Amino acid sequence: WISLSHFDEFTQEKKNEFKIIAKLLTEYILTKLIPNRIKDNDELINFIQLFLPTSTNVEEVQINNFDQWFIEIPRSYSFLNVPNNIIKCLLQKVFILVCIEEINALFHITFKLEGYTYPPQTYAMGMYPSAAFVNHSCSPNLARFPVQEDRENLHVGDVVYFATRSLNKGDEVCYSYLERDYELYQTEDIHPDEIMKSQEKRKQRLKEEFFFNCDCVRCFNESNGKIDLSYMNLIKELKCKKFECKGWFIPSSEKQMICEACRTSRLVI
Repeated sequence: WISLSHFDEFTQEKKNEFKIIAKLLTEYILTKLIPNRIKDNDELINFIQLFLPTSTNVEEVQINNFDQWFIEIPRSYSFLNVPNNIIKCLLQKVFILVCIEEINALFHITFKLEGYTYPPQTYAMGMYPSAAFVNHSCSPNLARFPVQEDRENLHVGDVVYFATRSLNKGDEVCYSYLERDYELYQTEDIHPDEIMKSQEKRKQRLKEEFFFNCDCVRCFNESNGKIDLSYMNLIKELKCKKFECKGWFIPSSEKQMICEACRTSRLVI
């Protein structure tokens, strides 16, 4: 909840989408969760006020058509006498939470649905507060993968981070908030204009989705039409070379790597 929501920076289209989601979630809380746990209106009001910590942003959230939405909620005995402003406060808090989730949640991907020749498919998401504080780099020294089956010391739902290159004491660890691209770096003979266009497109996406201007080393190099050698080395080391495979190598043990998509394995060099 202490994470930034950037609720006022999303496009109007996104805000409208999030408000629909917030209304559905709030309706579920009011009609499904609360009736089974709350005995009277005083307890209900206290529950709603404490449901999520108060945020300085809450009162600034504008919810369109609140009165009409409130009228149309399936009536439940447990909140018949609750003031509208209490319900509205809950809705505003849930909206803020949806915004926080949008820019802080980690998506879990798999190749099992369509196969290794297709881009990965998202099957779940989760909030990992500690991971959310790791900064972005377009040439990351960290990568991650979701645990998809229980094994020693790891369980389904866990996220594992690993270094993509050697780290020195004091280095900041960063991972990519976007999926790692590799098409542009298939060859070293790349026209500078193509490099700059790709960098500008990536930078714009980061600005629109995560609300910051990336100034990492790779962006600096590519904005001048130069290949970023550290990222090229990352692709050479971790991108699977199998024909048409979309996967990347991840560690399966201390001495072995396995492609997350086609399951090809190789020894760690």
